[in-house]
Amino acid sequence: MGGLGQAQALSGDVGQGVDLLKKVLQLSKTHLGPRAPETINAMSGLGVGYQLAGEHELALKLHKETFDLRQSLLGPHHPYTVDTMQSVAMAYEQTGDVNQALKLYTQAFQKLKEIFGPHQFQTLFAMDNLGAILVKLNRPADAEPMLRESLAVRQKKMPSRWETFNVQRLLGGALACQKKYAEAEPLLLHGYTGLKERATMIRSPLTRTTFERQSLEWLVQLYEATNRPAETARWRKQLEAVRKAGKGTGAGN
Repeated sequence: MGGLGQAQALSGDVGQGVDLLKKVLQLSKTHLGPRAPETINAMSGLGVGYQLAGEHELALKLHKETFDLRQSLLGPHHPYTVDTMQSVAMAYEQTGDVNQALKLYTQAFQKLKEIFGPHQFQTLFAMDNLGAILVKLNRPADAEPMLRESLAVRQKKMPSRWETFNVQRLLGGALACQKKYAEAEPLLLHGYTGLKERATMIRSPLTRTTFERQSLEWLVQLYEATNRPAETARWRKQLEAVRKAGKGTGAGN
């Protein structure tokens, strides 16, 4: 039932998905107890559901409770604990506390690097999260080296995955923010196109829209800065369409 709730939430039927996830959590607490692994997994799933529904304060509260339980039961260095730390970081980011999010993303990256090594999937995911928030905090020069490292590993090990193209566009954005437009342009274009072609692989519609909007904003910025009005107009038209489609869903803000 929990899997069905998450599937509904991710497919866009957020309200029904969250209701189902609430029922799963209550049943698990009643029949298995509040500290059972299944209950903690249900808490984590409901936290994700709240995030997709735009209930970021509720998501933060639940992810923090999940993190405390996993840290108590599994220890601070267990992969599930560290993964939940990233969920807490994301929830902080979505509530606007980007400095606390940065602190937790940094800690999670360091812990996963110790657990799995620098180039395993879990570590790369954490590296990407850290790079993305550094760009968001107007620290693109700090983000650039880790995004370069992640992209190099991903292109070698998993060249066709959507995550590789996401890092490509993130690196392009970091370079564009530093006015390194010549290098940024092909990365942004290829990353954007690669993500569009693999859109169905990204389970969350909100995530897909956010990535697309951000990429288009960087492309518009790049073509404005390099004085190419035809390209600026072309990409701005696409950006306005994405923003219009996202209004009312939380994705257009």
